[in-house]
Amino acid sequence: MLAAMMASDSTFNGRFITGVLSTGIYCLPSCRARKPKPENVRFFASGAEAAAFGLRPCKKCRPEEFERGENLEQAMLAALIQSMRRDPSTFGSVSDLANRLGVGSTKLFEMCRTYYHSSPGELLMSARVEGAKRKLLEETAGVAEIAYDVGFESLSVFNENFKRRTGLTPRAYRRLPQERSFEIEFPVGFHVGSLQATLGRDAGSVTERVSGGRVQMVAGAALLDVEIEGQAARVSVLKGDTTSTAETFGRVVGISQAPEDFEDQAVKGGFERLVRGRRGARILQTIDFWDALMWVVIGQQINLPFAFKLRRRLFENYGEPMGDGLFSAPRPERVAELSPEDLLPLQFSRRKAEYLIGLAQKGQSWMDSFAGRSVVESAGELREVKGLGPWSINYLMMRAMGFMDCVPYGDTGLQSGLRQLYDLEGKIDKDETDRLLEPFAPYRSLATFHLWQSLKGQPL
Repeated sequence: MLAAMMASDSTFNGRFITGVLSTGIYCLPSCRARKPKPENVRFFASGAEAAAFGLRPCKKCRPEEFERGENLEQAMLAALIQSMRRDPSTFGSVSDLANRLGVGSTKLFEMCRTYYHSSPGELLMSARVEGAKRKLLEETAGVAEIAYDVGFESLSVFNENFKRRTGLTPRAYRRLPQERSFEIEFPVGFHVGSLQATLGRDAGSVTERVSGGRVQMVAGAALLDVEIEGQAARVSVLKGDTTSTAETFGRVVGISQAPEDFEDQAVKGGFERLVRGRRGARILQTIDFWDALMWVVIGQQINLPFAFKLRRRLFENYGEPMGDGLFSAPRPERVAELSPEDLLPLQFSRRKAEYLIGLAQKGQSWMDSFAGRSVVESAGELREVKGLGPWSINYLMMRAMGFMDCVPYGDTGLQSGLRQLYDLEGKIDKDETDRLLEPFAPYRSLATFHLWQSLKGQPL
């Protein structure tokens, strides 16, 4: 708990309350106030318990509102971000965002880190690019006019940011509905080898097939043939809609991720060996939220080869054939109709089968509702779902939602990587995991990914 408090880990909100005896206040684990000395800290199960001890709620993180389910700070920020995404031109700068909330720039930065694992500037820039993408497809205005309409003051800055987040020029993006192929240009330094290795990690996969620079893959209802050459990928859409496929492919390969700050932080902190040979690597995202849900249920408490086998069997039996031995994922509504007995012959345990079917029965609209939500809100709802624990929740937020400061607690690969990095022996518990990963906050998702990769033939 002490390590979680020191790391301001929002995923622990609701699990315990931090009491600071020297100041007489109690806080959420995610509180960004100056950290107290360990000897001045006492942990409580709830705010009521802390109040009974004589402590008062912190005015910075407002734990009493969180426990009432109000969390006004989160609600205010969520409303602001929703407004920004709807009309980014309303906000000319980060200062405008802070002024709208009535807070200073430092406070706004802390809030964005806590709730979205991002910075205000990055969120604003992303909203502008997303707004431009909508206009490029729906309107006939010129590229320059659209750039200014969404808040860019310079066409060159617009083009640079658009390409960094999509791999396409605005004009190439606009042509997607008329095309059956497109070329993605990876950002400078993008680690292509890591992408190919991750896509090809299951040699018998029925959703991806990697052979040198060629990748065949299923992305939702689409079938792609990808030729990777140098720092670019030529994507042919054999089945499916080109525009949505380009969106999915760019998100899956992590093209909008910016790992440079994490890499610099790792080097400055004395952990250059963690990123050596892997600079520019991104965290591959799942095709969609349902794909990640299937994986967290299938992958729980079993070894990776067996998890691959279960996934293949599920897809072969209940997915749609896409040609050449590849299959799409079974849709949630298809799995929702099954009984556990249907999955037992595939070597699913009864509990895995029940969890998977239960998640499918929640429906596509429930899964879609997580788009754009904050870390804290998402984690809070996922904690109420049967079959999802700390590992599953953090894995989902890391691989399906793109949050950059998640820790999949209990992950055997993460523990092995940490033992190798720090030359340790024995099991590593949650508190020790937090302490060991603290030097990498707020990029612990990326640190986790590199620790996983370090176990695949590139020792630290």
